[in-house]
Amino acid sequence: MNEDYNLNKNSFRNVLKRLILMVIYAIIVLLILLLMMMAYEALQDRQDAAKYLIEMPDETAAASESETMESTDTQRPSITPYEVPRMEYTSAENVGFDLSGIDELDTFIQGQIDDGFPGAVLMVAKDGYIVFHKAYGYSQKYDGMNLLNTFEDMNQDMLFDLASLTKIYSTTYSIMKLLDEGKISLDGKVSDYIDGYTGGGREDITITMLLSHNAGYTQNYYFYKDDSPYKTRDRDTVYEFLKQIPLDEEPGSTYSYNNLNYMLLGMIVEEVSGMRIDEFARENIYKPLGIDYEVTYLPLDKGAYVGNIAATERMGNTRDGTVYFEGVRQYTLKGEVHDENTYYCMDGVSGHAGLFASCYGLTVLNQLLINGGEYGGVRIYSEETVANWMKDINDKKYQLGFWNAETASSKLKGYVSDSTFYHNGWTGTATIVDLENNLSIILLTNKRHSPCPDGEFEGTDYAIASYTPVIQLVYKALK
Repeated sequence: MNEDYNLNKNSFRNVLKRLILMVIYAIIVLLILLLMMMAYEALQDRQDAAKYLIEMPDETAAASESETMESTDTQRPSITPYEVPRMEYTSAENVGFDLSGIDELDTFIQGQIDDGFPGAVLMVAKDGYIVFHKAYGYSQKYDGMNLLNTFEDMNQDMLFDLASLTKIYSTTYSIMKLLDEGKISLDGKVSDYIDGYTGGGREDITITMLLSHNAGYTQNYYFYKDDSPYKTRDRDTVYEFLKQIPLDEEPGSTYSYNNLNYMLLGMIVEEVSGMRIDEFARENIYKPLGIDYEVTYLPLDKGAYVGNIAATERMGNTRDGTVYFEGVRQYTLKGEVHDENTYYCMDGVSGHAGLFASCYGLTVLNQLLINGGEYGGVRIYSEETVANWMKDINDKKYQLGFWNAETASSKLKGYVSDSTFYHNGWTGTATIVDLENNLSIILLTNKRHSPCPDGEFEGTDYAIASYTPVIQLVYKALK
């Protein structure tokens, strides 16, 4: 009997164990099913939300994006609708450079930084490829007259105040576009495009004369100064004054580099197109090329992050406190155009200054000319327009927006080709377009972000500040 009892007891225990295991398994299965249902519902919610965002009206999406940007310190640039391929990188050796020469170039620039030069970014492109792209030094070392405890590093995508490179990459390119569209003629009289631009020999001035700085203007005028005969802080009034300022020489007789020429050209772009020059250049050139963030006027208004813009003068426009006029800025400039006429009198947008850009953005614009008016499958100009434009520059010092590189600097003779065009900007910027070698060089520096004793910036004392040593070393490395 005891044996039967024990057997029954063991059987009961075995059955109980099985029941318990079955209950545990059932609970596990139920939990798994519950988790699966929760995951499915979450997925459905996300899909519904995504569908809502896709179908949301444009103005609602814009408002949502605006609120997001305002809630963060770093603003993101607007996204261009154009799908333009980015320039590719390749080894400099693959396109004919001697790597030891590239090392020499790199050592030279770094040596300038080590000696105290503020900062620089260099990009070299050949045969349609970027072969060198490097940032050096610092984007900001000073806050006012004081050294920062920690300098802000330069980066490859930094935006710089281009100063007079605006004359090329905004005004000249915009005039080329209007010419390509048949809306202007290089031989056309300025008076044909600007109402009231008459008298005192003005009727003889052509667009070519303005582009080539031989329209007859030799004096500079500072509209913002208290003692200016044409004092104004109003953009429209500046344009009225441009119709009145007298010529100093007979049109076409004298070369004299002068900002008034390009302020007038900017006015022509606006009169002919019906758009302000920053809007015209953005919609017709930068945006189609997918570089409307890399090349822009008023970068802070366009969503650029202030920390990604190189600083210029450390005390506004005061030359370290030695210059004063009504309303003069007295803080370190970063994202605001340095040029006084442009900032104080032209709302930050002019034909001679105001553009900000990165090395990459300008390299694309150089490649556009090297390619004959097309880049990344997007054609901006006809091949004929570009060929005729660049051909006319070869035999003259300054023609149609560019200097011939050899006549611009005797130090470049023997390095550059006969079809090499050059320009620089006061803030520390320079460009080379070499059609024969399919070569682009962009050097952007913030040499004015330095002490300015007696009105002379220390940053201009460095060899790199003249740009030519860098250009020479690039060509020296090209086998």
